[in-house]
Amino acid sequence: MSQPVLRPAASRVSALSARKRAFADALLDLLSSRQALLLAGVFALAFLVRLVFIVLVDPDPQAGIPDDSLFYDSTASWLAEGRGYIHLHGEPTAHWPPGYSMILAVIYKLLGHHVFLGKMLNVFAGAATSIAVYFLGAKVFDRRVGLLGALLLAFFPSQVFGATLLMTEVIWGLAVTLLLLLVIGLTIERPTLGRVALTGLVIGILSMIRGETVLLALALVPVWAVAQESWPAGLRFGAVALAATGVALLPWTVRNWVQLGYPIVVSAGSAENLIAGHWEGADGLGNFVPVIAVQKEYEDVRPPEREVKVYREQTRRAIEYALNHPADELRLIPQKLFHFYRDDSRPLLWIQAKGDLLSAASEARLRDLANTYYLAVLAAAVAGAPLWLRRVDPKRLLLIMLVAYYSFLFGFVFIGEPRFHSALIPVFCILAAVFFVRAGERVWDRLKSGSKTGPGGAGESGAD
Repeated sequence: MSQPVLRPAASRVSALSARKRAFADALLDLLSSRQALLLAGVFALAFLVRLVFIVLVDPDPQAGIPDDSLFYDSTASWLAEGRGYIHLHGEPTAHWPPGYSMILAVIYKLLGHHVFLGKMLNVFAGAATSIAVYFLGAKVFDRRVGLLGALLLAFFPSQVFGATLLMTEVIWGLAVTLLLLLVIGLTIERPTLGRVALTGLVIGILSMIRGETVLLALALVPVWAVAQESWPAGLRFGAVALAATGVALLPWTVRNWVQLGYPIVVSAGSAENLIAGHWEGADGLGNFVPVIAVQKEYEDVRPPEREVKVYREQTRRAIEYALNHPADELRLIPQKLFHFYRDDSRPLLWIQAKGDLLSAASEARLRDLANTYYLAVLAAAVAGAPLWLRRVDPKRLLLIMLVAYYSFLFGFVFIGEPRFHSALIPVFCILAAVFFVRAGERVWDRLKSGSKTGPGGAGESGAD
């Protein structure tokens, strides 16, 4: 009687054991291979260059102009003390998502409130992102592309400079790169609705670090449609993932409703970037005159009620302006995109805001280095477009849709602040690596062909 029940259970155990053995064998192969040595070298180089920079340039979040780093450092410290997620005024807040502050709070709780530890987290996350870029590049293209992409990111100036700031950019780059790997592994290579739902939950959790991913499932619909060769299937996957994202954000939304009196889904601060991009004086980059104007209207209201009222009013005005001025909205799109992609030296501005830690000459040299490196990588990525657009592939489309999603958010919905394109830097490194690897192949083929047809050679000249 028990035999029919035991066989399936034994079969499942056997299959699970086989998968575990296969994973262990693959891990051992990796650790004993030349590939592992190369990755260890990339990680060490990326780690070292970031460590040297934070030792040489060490801004204090509590010094200089109040900014995001002050907010994150302070909120993390108070969370570690058990005071809850409160603003600088001492009342509950939803000004920014709490994820990064919570990560710092765990470090502060375990090891004490030392800003250097938060910066070391950035050092580790930056180096780990280089390794994640390798695996992503290898998954989408090949190992050579992955390795070169990892090296490009290891020395990427803005990524190095950003490691010394207690801000979300560095850890966010790692989170986005790992998310792309997750999407490939769970929903492209081995898709099920359960895995799609899990991906949506992860997207919601990551939105607690940076809120812009909250609607990312919509951008993944074309990816899933291509992978499944069915638009209905892609739409079904998108609906499931979006619903799961909402489930992940539900506890935070309820907390805001209870403590602030309004169900803010992600953050109240998002309304600042929204209205800065949609008013009569908008220039594409972000003039915060309307932000300050609304804040002054409610300066007599006590927090946290003031935060909610400002959030609702800024959102209302931004949407109203966008609906009533369609021509202006269209005119602003190229301006926002220009500012979004124009340069990559923003971390230096945040560093200098903490007390002119760099001389004017040093800042100028580092700014030129950051922008030259970034524009060279961006140009190579664009030049290689015919290579990575050569065939329709869901993994390649995934990278393209991430760029499209961010371009839409900061080219239309919000402002074209250059610092927000930092999440795309790992993707740009991979796409640039495609161009450099293929260009290298062509040069090598020409050299080999030339050597065969030279003096004493026997062969025909190569043709592309």
